[in-house]
Amino acid sequence: MSDWIAANYDLLRGIHILAIIAWMAGLLYLPRLFVYHAMCAPDDRVGIERFKTMERKLYYGIMMPGMVLTVVFGTWLWLGYGITGGWMHAKFALVLVLLAYHVYLGKLLARRAGVALPQPALDAVGELVPGERREAPREAGRGDVDPEGFVEVLDAEGGGAIVHCCSVTAGRCCRRRA
Repeated sequence: MSDWIAANYDLLRGIHILAIIAWMAGLLYLPRLFVYHAMCAPDDRVGIERFKTMERKLYYGIMMPGMVLTVVFGTWLWLGYGITGGWMHAKFALVLVLLAYHVYLGKLLARRAGVALPQPALDAVGELVPGERREAPREAGRGDVDPEGFVEVLDAEGGGAIVHCCSVTAGRCCRRRA
């Protein structure tokens, strides 16, 4: 069997790398879907259901197979090809961290079945979004946000600006509508 693995090393490594790419894409994108989901207006049932479906399909349709294939082919290459060295311990530790993060995201997905992200988490992610920051009025509620997530707020001079809100309740807006 070791001869077959050696003869098909490039194929096995290629499948392993493609699985890593799929898994990592999901690990990076799922938290962003959580934020988009949390930004939906409470009365936007279509949007909420769309994000629930996207999150579920990403986790179970892309991330889970990517994770399984990554671990299976990585283990197969490691045991069959006999790769050793100190860097392998570091690589194994990183895989364990990524597996723990994958499980954490799965628990978040299960917990979020009907609830939005807590406001502090949404605010923290909102701080990472680049763009001009504007102060939204404190009395602006979710009802003032249009279906695209934009709301009109007043600037210091009293003029209105249409901005995309990361967190209306916390008074932070991220970018102007073009």
